Amino acid sequence: MGASNTSGARMAQLNPRDAEFIYHEGAGHLNHLIAVYFFETSLHPSAEFTAEQAVDWVTARLGCDRMFTQRVQRTPLGLDHPYWVTDPDFDVRKHVYVNKINDTGWAALQKPLSALLTTKMDLRRPPWELHFFVGLEGLEELPGRLTAVVLKSHHSAADGIAIRTLGEAIFSGKVQQAGSEPSVPFVRARIFTKSLLGFPGRIYRFARQVPGNRRAQRDADAAKKAGEWVESLNERPAIRFNGKVSGAASLEPMTMSGEQVREIKDSVPGATVNDVLLAVVGGALTRYLTEKDERPSDSLIAMVPRSVRKVEAWESANQLVALLVDMHTQVESPLERLALISSSARSEKARTSHPAVRRAGAAVETTPAPLMRLMAYARKQNDHSLD
Repeated sequence: MGASNTSGARMAQLNPRDAEFIYHEGAGHLNHLIAVYFFETSLHPSAEFTAEQAVDWVTARLGCDRMFTQRVQRTPLGLDHPYWVTDPDFDVRKHVYVNKINDTGWAALQKPLSALLTTKMDLRRPPWELHFFVGLEGLEELPGRLTAVVLKSHHSAADGIAIRTLGEAIFSGKVQQAGSEPSVPFVRARIFTKSLLGFPGRIYRFARQVPGNRRAQRDADAAKKAGEWVESLNERPAIRFNGKVSGAASLEPMTMSGEQVREIKDSVPGATVNDVLLAVVGGALTRYLTEKDERPSDSLIAMVPRSVRKVEAWESANQLVALLVDMHTQVESPLERLALISSSARSEKARTSHPAVRRAGAAVETTPAPLMRLMAYARKQNDHSLD
């Protein structure tokens, strides 16, 4: 995970880029990640853990990341960004669950995974859960007897690539127990004092950066006008999923072979696997909205995360920017749509790589926490207006 997310720091402040995922979370916009791992246990019945065995196994690996034993501590009055603090009441049993599966096929996993996907995480505790679903059978694509392990974590602690790296560490077979981390005494009082005394300085630094941020935005606008990238539509059509969503989630499995995906990708010069998946999702969403008689006349746009590990040196746990990729859903031909999506994705990568855009994006580093929370509140109100 990011440099600011290293195990052993007893009281470290969240980077503003990570705190954003807390501020922007709401009932219709949950900011957690879920990774699902499948392990074949037909020849290893001892790998089908009981609850106690799972707790012991996880306990031996709590040192893989500080997220496992630390929780988010908000600052009084919200004057500054939250902190990671050691949870004095940490109980691994409240984070590890074992579920025995008695049915066969994907249906046995659909309901519990749907619930995990749509349940908000309790940030008063360390922001992670590990669920073991043992005794899975009857999955056509994955024959044999299986255990599915689901790692759920909050986005403020890690992005997708960091979670993938953490998963590799957890399942590597190496034991990494958590060290002794005594709680910081009077933590709330310390955080309040620090945030209160530092508030004037943060406002001053923010004000000093305003002229530079404006210059960066002007430079970015000039680069766009010069044709260095083609920006997606400013006015994006709202669909039923942009407002408050109610009811229970329903997951359905879909399998695409790697060979199929590569064949489609290779049919369009310059296309990537991500472009193919965007084309598939866009086509399916368009058909769904058409069936509901709600197909927009304009193209839909997808918000796609892009890792910036190769172009930036951020200390945040989340090292990504958002690409706004035109999905060209008004185009009927799948291959023509894929070619246009690929072009739009390349344009967005050029935009987010441009030095002026990167400088403008760095404004978040000095934006005061109250202002960031106010902007998040305004976005949530805008979402509700779409209902």
